Amino acid sequence: MALFNHNIMAGEDITDLEYIERFKIDKKHAHNESINHEIANAVAKESYQMEYEAAIVRGKNANDAEKWAKKVSDKGLADAKKHIRLALKDRKKNNISYPVTG
Repeated sequence: MALFNHNIMAGEDITDLEYIERFKIDKKHAHNESINHEIANAVAKESYQMEYEAAIVRGKNANDAEKWAKKVSDKGLADAKKHIRLALKDRKKNNISYPVTG
């Protein structure tokens, strides 16, 4: 059975396994469309932490920094999910796939 990279950057030669290693994602998501949501969640988590720390540096108190970080990371996650849905829909419509090589 042929394996395929399902991450939305596979067309740029980024493999599912590279994302799994980078974000410490469970390997069960390799070669499965679920990898995209796992990547998006991992990026949102990192974004939250970076935004929180930046808000503290800019002088926000912990409560305001938390609210800000949540707002920004939630917006990014929602945008990512929309993009994932559109990319996967386009792949199916145009019969595009990215086989694992090597």
